Amino acid sequence: MGTTVTVGLMSTYFVTDFYRVAANIITTGFPLGILAFSALTQLLIDIYGWRGAMLLLAGINFHSVAAACLLTPLKRSTSTADSSVYQEVENFQNNEDHKQNVIWTCINDTCNASLFKNGPFIIMIIVFIACGYSHNGWVVYLVSIAQSQDLSPNEAAIMATISGVGAFVIRIILAIFQGGTSPRLLLCGGSFITAGAYAGVYYASSFLTLAFVSCLLGVGLGVVGSQVYIAANATIEKDQAINAMAWLHFVLGIGYIISGYVNGKVI
Repeated sequence: MGTTVTVGLMSTYFVTDFYRVAANIITTGFPLGILAFSALTQLLIDIYGWRGAMLLLAGINFHSVAAACLLTPLKRSTSTADSSVYQEVENFQNNEDHKQNVIWTCINDTCNASLFKNGPFIIMIIVFIACGYSHNGWVVYLVSIAQSQDLSPNEAAIMATISGVGAFVIRIILAIFQGGTSPRLLLCGGSFITAGAYAGVYYASSFLTLAFVSCLLGVGLGVVGSQVYIAANATIEKDQAINAMAWLHFVLGIGYIISGYVNGKVI
């Protein structure tokens, strides 16, 4: 929910050129979280047990409420369409059929089903499902794969930290140097790197090779994770941003669900 609103509001705060910089900077929060929490979580579990660790992590994450309070959408004038709907409701208060029509119109406008008539948006839905699938497979199984190679729990947790470093660095680089480079081109490149890193996991059998593959995974997913938002923003209108991001994060969750089940069966 927080990511959906934050990314949706970005398109109202920043124009196209600045949006690319903003998207790369804002999405650095994800790898920073992985970088910090992967090692911290293992440390807290060792000291307080998993129940105590979860309580402490919940308290840390609750601080995001303060950040959410600072997010305010820009003021905009009431559209003609909205005004006409309100006027119709006022003029036909006693007409039950008309009330139902207005209600359904409001629901349709809220869900913004017209987005699904947009071909590029449908393509972005497929892209987000694929991103959710690849990202969740990495998060859920990277540490367990490292432990299967006789790495200690702390060494395995470092793999996630290394991935976070790779994702963080590449997003800072993109924020500075992306400029007018096509997000679609970068998205393709990031997907290629991610696929190569996943293939490399099969051959990695030592700490150093797993660390290299983890860093490569972080770089690939770091590129993909920021460019999907930039590419999606180019396919939608600003007044549709929050609705669009809500739908895209919904299908992203579907990718997470599919990934956990399918990858578990394969492994």
